[in-house]
Amino acid sequence: MIGIEMHTKCTNEVLATITHFFSKFAWCYIDTYEIISCNEQIDIGDIVPVSVIQSIAEKEENYFINARMFLYDRRKDAAPIEESKNFDSSDCVCVILIVDADFIEIYFKDSHQSETCRKKICKVVPNVIVTPIEYKRTSFAIF
Repeated sequence: MIGIEMHTKCTNEVLATITHFFSKFAWCYIDTYEIISCNEQIDIGDIVPVSVIQSIAEKEENYFINARMFLYDRRKDAAPIEESKNFDSSDCVCVILIVDADFIEIYFKDSHQSETCRKKICKVVPNVIVTPIEYKRTSFAIF
């Protein structure tokens, strides 16, 4: 499991870039989320196309406060992964964690995906510092 992390006030731009990068993957299981639009909570369900996440992220009035997102090729596989040790053997292709609207962690199965995504984020979102995650996460809990 390879991870990158960043602190940014540009969470939506980063998330739109990530979801565009993963747009070939069709489904996202999202939970423990809080998405705000014009001071109203957005409810999108728990299994949605990645394009729905991308569409929400591309609108300036929307804010991802907290979220756990698990990206999958097929809808039938979409489910949360609680323990990080299960990620490598799962069908999940990427895990995105957002905490307090400005801290993002992204986990991949290989370093090529991680490096490609890091470069795309740095190109699209100026002044964001994306660093490798140096610690071993035991779970994907965000609270």
